[in-house]
Amino acid sequence: MLDVSFGKMDILLKNGKRPMLEHLIFERNGRAHKHKEYESFFVTNGEGRVISGEKTFDVTVGSLVTIPPNTDHWMEVENNQILEGFLWYHELPMNYLN
Repeated sequence: MLDVSFGKMDILLKNGKRPMLEHLIFERNGRAHKHKEYESFFVTNGEGRVISGEKTFDVTVGSLVTIPPNTDHWMEVENNQILEGFLWYHELPMNYLN
């Protein structure tokens, strides 16, 4: 895993040079940023928050949050714990993926 500003990251799948699936471990709060595509985050360990635009989502194991394209967002850890999960980038909204 790579050491990054918020903790650790492993890119599991790429489409050319673009990441499609990542394993993330947040040890510290992330920073505000945005992407051109949808981003879905599935929590596998810990708890915290996903801030997406004006919305805040409290997340725990099993939570899934989808962030729309071009929306400022970041993840925050709860009480100095970790927040771990898989992050998936996709072009279409979730309801079109069935």
